[in-house]
Amino acid sequence: MKLKSRNLGLGGGALLLLAGLGLHRAWPTAQSEGEDAQSGVRVQGETVTLPPASAALLQLATVGAAAPSAAELPGRLSWDEEHTARVLTPFAGRVAQILVKPGDTVKAGQALALLYSPDFGAAQADARKAEAALQLATHNRARQEDLYAHGVVAARDLEQAQADYAAAQAEQERTQAQLKLVGDARETVDQRFSLRSPIDGVVVERNLNPGQELRPDQPGAPLFVVTDPNRLWVLLDATEASAPAGLARGATLKLRVQQLPDQTFEAQLADIADFFDPVTRTVKLRGVFDNHQAQLRGGTYVTAQLPAPPTQALAAPASTAFLLGQDYYVFAAGAQGYTRRKVTVSFDEQDRLLFKSGVQPGERLVADGALFLERILEQHQNEPR
Repeated sequence: MKLKSRNLGLGGGALLLLAGLGLHRAWPTAQSEGEDAQSGVRVQGETVTLPPASAALLQLATVGAAAPSAAELPGRLSWDEEHTARVLTPFAGRVAQILVKPGDTVKAGQALALLYSPDFGAAQADARKAEAALQLATHNRARQEDLYAHGVVAARDLEQAQADYAAAQAEQERTQAQLKLVGDARETVDQRFSLRSPIDGVVVERNLNPGQELRPDQPGAPLFVVTDPNRLWVLLDATEASAPAGLARGATLKLRVQQLPDQTFEAQLADIADFFDPVTRTVKLRGVFDNHQAQLRGGTYVTAQLPAPPTQALAAPASTAFLLGQDYYVFAAGAQGYTRRKVTVSFDEQDRLLFKSGVQPGERLVADGALFLERILEQHQNEPR
């Protein structure tokens, strides 16, 4: 992870420390071990020893295990596509009557709208013609079988009658299947086509008006959307950095919505795409949300918190580390004073300082005053010997 430079300001405690240490004076050159006789400061190697009054002005922080960092992703709620139907018309026609409105609960096969459709009328007429042709072919086959049994007609005539019957039967089955497919089995030809819901659910969208002319190939939104609003999908895009290692199906997602800032909802991660989008460099995540109690709406924007992966990293306040040249350093408190030590650090997505090396759990680091300890070391190193 790319490191970020940190500039530490001169806080009030640090200014008091500066006064307490007497840094406005020049360092005496006679102290070979780096001890200031007036201030009681001693420098030996990388360690600075302060008098108790000055040391009390320092603020220390303890190195501890980093709390797991949970990534948060923006997303939105969508209708569960496994329980959603988008209703279109298979026939051209004019809207005669709209029978439902958004919010209505419907059953599978229930009529949503009524159309006047010449195309549907033609399908009805074809079915009636096929039925009549089948009856005629049935009678003709029976007659030819009787005549053939008495030796009146040749076998060829019987075979033709049987073929005509088979063709009429196939056409009758085809036309009836077409009507059954669109949910109509009426015996009359009235050109009145009922647009029906294929599933149980709630009407959440309606995109037609009385008198509107419709075509099966017209672009645009579906005429009706019927869904089960008690089941919603959570759609997320995770970057390579925000998708934690080990994320698996079944993980719990914690959701927040702007409209209900004090509430948290839970969803289950159902699907993780197998590849990153080459353009956006994100991977698609899909969760399933039980909406029985929350009654949230499809299309609502959410913030989803992914489960935090376990971590072995050590952490401390960002003010404990300071950049010197190209490297980061800390001052660790010990029995002999405060020792400067080089460390390897990184910053996570929440901008927290994590230690990779150079510190141990439980160590006490200078959080306020580290730059002044560094200034003491620099002055000691610049003294004439």
